[in-house]
Parts: sequence; C-alpha cells; structure tokens
Amino acid sequence: MSNKVSAHASVRFFHKTLDPIDVTRLLKLPPDSMYRAGEPKLIRTTKGKIIEGPDWTSGFWTISSKLWVDSPKLKVHIEWLLNELEPKAEGIAQLLEQGINADFFCYSIGPNIDPPDIPKMLHQRADKLGLRIDIDHYRFDETSASE
Repeated sequence: MSNKVSAHASVRFFHKTLDPIDVTRLLKLPPDSMYRAGEPKLIRTTKGKIIEGPDWTSGFWTISSKLWVDSPKLKVHIEWLLNELEPKAEGIAQLLEQGINADFFCYSIGPNIDPPDIPKMLHQRADKLGLRIDIDHYRFDETSASE
C-alpha cells in the first residue's frame, strides 16, 4: 500500500441481466470497464501473469475518475463524475427503474482513520440521481511514510 494521499471514484451499474452496451447507448458515455454475465474473468497481474477466475455472474459497466482527475481530494473526483452524469439523469432514472443497481464506489488512502468528508451538497447531487456514495478508505501510518 502506498504512503501517499490519493483518491479516485467510479460510478458502477450492475445486475445479473445487465447488458453493459445498453448503458453505453443510453448514457452516451464511454465506460472504463464493462462485461456481461457469463463472460470469462481474466485478470492480468502487475507482473503480467494472466489469472482466470470463474465467469462473471453479473453484467457490469463503470466510469472512473482515475485517469481524468489529478487530485488527492476525493470530493474533486466525485464532483467530476457528477458533472459527467447529471446531464444523463433521465437515462440513469431509466436504468434504475429497470432494477439495475448503481452507486458511487470511492477509494481513498491517507493518514486519517476516518474517510475524507464529502460535502453535503455532493451527497445531495448524488441522491438526486438515485446514487449512494460508498467509500473504501485505507489508512497509512505517517511515521512509516517518512522513513
């Protein structure tokens, strides 16, 4: 794990019957990752080895801030995604009405035990789209970071 403050966020759409191409067509946004239920799960490790897992059990579509936002602040990543998604609110509502699951999945790493605070206004904007914000936060020890 890195000893550097960092963050990124993604919006995920997933369901056992989801065809991710439908999300791309509806939202007119390019996904950063997508797959259908039943597709083989092939993962390349950082050392280049291919690992095969069981087939994916759900369809999945995601767009991430990781390559597009250069900030250690999680709120900046969430705001970028909201700016991308808010013009697509009608399409998101259609997906949610079909029973498709969707959320913001956020990652942060820093010296604090608690995840970074997300301004209430960003939560309200996400709520208006019908999306909750979940954060996986990892703490690093600042004393070991300076060694």
